[in-house]
Amino acid sequence: ELRTYTAFLSCAARDASAAGLGLGGACPHAWSFTTAATPTVFLTHPAGGERLTGGVDQAIRWIATDDEASVRVTGELSVDGGASFSVLFSAPFLTNPEEAIAPFPAADTEAAVVRVTVTDSAGLTARATSAPFAIDSTPPSLLTFSPSIATAVDSMADFRLVFSEPIDPAGVASAVGHDTPNFWVEGATEELAAHAETTALPSDTVVVRHATIRNNVTFTLVLAGLRDASFPGNPLSQRISFTAWDVRPPTAQLAVNPSAVHGDDVVLDGSAS
Repeated sequence: ELRTYTAFLSCAARDASAAGLGLGGACPHAWSFTTAATPTVFLTHPAGGERLTGGVDQAIRWIATDDEASVRVTGELSVDGGASFSVLFSAPFLTNPEEAIAPFPAADTEAAVVRVTVTDSAGLTARATSAPFAIDSTPPSLLTFSPSIATAVDSMADFRLVFSEPIDPAGVASAVGHDTPNFWVEGATEELAAHAETTALPSDTVVVRHATIRNNVTFTLVLAGLRDASFPGNPLSQRISFTAWDVRPPTAQLAVNPSAVHGDDVVLDGSAS
């Protein structure tokens, strides 16, 4: 904002000589001047280093100051490290911590930056630019599944799924399930538990532990809404079907009282087999 002020020097002003000499020329003396207060802006999100999902709305947050109650704020996005920008929004906002929700393009880049420009009524501006961050618009893809479904799948082996990119570990347990009723062997209880591990990239692997599957049962593992590690995440939905086989020979475990002597009656306990 531009503000004009007028200062006056009255006719009573005198120099420091005895009796003092008054002002020469016309008095009072007056002169005018104009001040300009430039706004400031601090970008709080994205700040740089984030991994944001493309093709969805994202929040841009900043703090602006000025001697005016509101200013115009223009938000822009670059997907090429700042070589070019496209406008996300341009509207009046209060000079407070503020937020605008804007759609991000369905792009894939590791060199996105956001900048916000604040302009007051006098045309004075301030600008802030984020450090680079990533935009991810591609859902994860399954690279490998083990044990291989091209051969007999061990009915007792854990499933190990390796993906093309990091997975959100917090959502793994709820996103992995099955639609095979009564798949477990007699005497076991239904059990399916999944968690994230690391193979080539952080959290790029999902390990699924399960109760032993009945022999010659077609089992379907369901991935419903498994998301990558961007925010809020690109979802993957996939079904993996295979036939499980009992490929392991039985293991005999016989427990006998080690202190038994000749002539003692003993119990042969094979319950751990």
